[in-house]
Amino acid sequence: MTTEAIIELGDAYLERFPGCAGNEECDDVRDAYEIAKICTIEYLIAGIDANAVSPVREAFANIRAIPSLTDEFKRMIGLQALVPLLASLSSRAEALHGIIKTLPPCIIKERFSGALAYVTNVIYLIGIEAGIA
Repeated sequence: MTTEAIIELGDAYLERFPGCAGNEECDDVRDAYEIAKICTIEYLIAGIDANAVSPVREAFANIRAIPSLTDEFKRMIGLQALVPLLASLSSRAEALHGIIKTLPPCIIKERFSGALAYVTNVIYLIGIEAGIA
């Protein structure tokens, strides 16, 4: 993902759904965060073990499922493979953070920063549940 791609995506969304002046609780704003979150998740999971993609997506979508999904990860790929998987996700999150930091202050930066904070927390929770964080 590049700075330009993030800006283009954000601009396209804002053009179609400009938001609600002064109302951060409106659907356009929530939807914009959701789109940023989906894009962030898909960026992070690009290139991970194909067997782990579905459970990782599910963990990001449903925090309450993390305990059972962590058990599933352990059964599917083993604890030894879960450590590098989480390291890979964390590394890609750090790289994305570097990209997001280069954005000028704007609503797009806010949305992607929020999405990144969310996914970083989920990665941490998976690590805690697995006993490796």
